[in-house]
Amino acid sequence: MKLSKNALRISLFGMAILFFISNTFSQTKQLKRLKSKVGISSVDNFVTQSFDLYYKVYKYDDYAADCKTLYDDAIDILIQAEATIQINEATKI
Repeated sequence: MKLSKNALRISLFGMAILFFISNTFSQTKQLKRLKSKVGISSVDNFVTQSFDLYYKVYKYDDYAADCKTLYDDAIDILIQAEATIQINEATKI
């Protein structure tokens, strides 16, 4: 089954729009760590660990943008961050 030329053009246009929108809304500035504490230790620990992982991922994303090579320990940190995110998502269910 062939797609008509109009359907093909519309789908290509849609993909191009999605690509440009995702680049437009991507994060360009690094978030700052919260200075105040909530007072609930589990929440404060979660925020601290989340920002620690965020800084590591942001730093390595900059490496990737500058085409610098990552060391083995840096790759291990990224794998650990991905595993932590997956565990957090699994506990939400």
